[in-house]
Amino acid sequence: KGLEIPVYAISDADNGKPAENEARNRANARILCGDETELFPTAPQWNQHFVVWPSDLADTVGREFVVALGAQVRQHFDDIRGRAQAECGNATWLDKDPIYIGHLLRLLKEAGATSTSLNRLCDEIIAFGTSTAAV
Repeated sequence: KGLEIPVYAISDADNGKPAENEARNRANARILCGDETELFPTAPQWNQHFVVWPSDLADTVGREFVVALGAQVRQHFDDIRGRAQAECGNATWLDKDPIYIGHLLRLLKEAGATSTSLNRLCDEIIAFGTSTAAV
């Protein structure tokens, strides 16, 4: 912020490991003008140009997709994940792979599932990019 470079930051609070992450979460909140009183939020924490996920983005979004799928939610979500993994050759360690994530999101969209947090994040990033384009 001191250099006046526009920044939109996304961070995981890693709630499951508070002792290991308190200093990092406090530093992120301080540097990015976040909420220093709630270093381990229980829901996504939306600050101006800075969002903090309780554990991580995938966990939050995954839970929202499971709920959106309706009846037999966990099985349906696992089936869709399996199809996305198959489209990537059933490779292991795909959770952060952008090609796998693209396949997974496409299949979830085809199934009618949405994630409020992911949609909001995309909207905020687009709005941020649009508002800082002239800077």
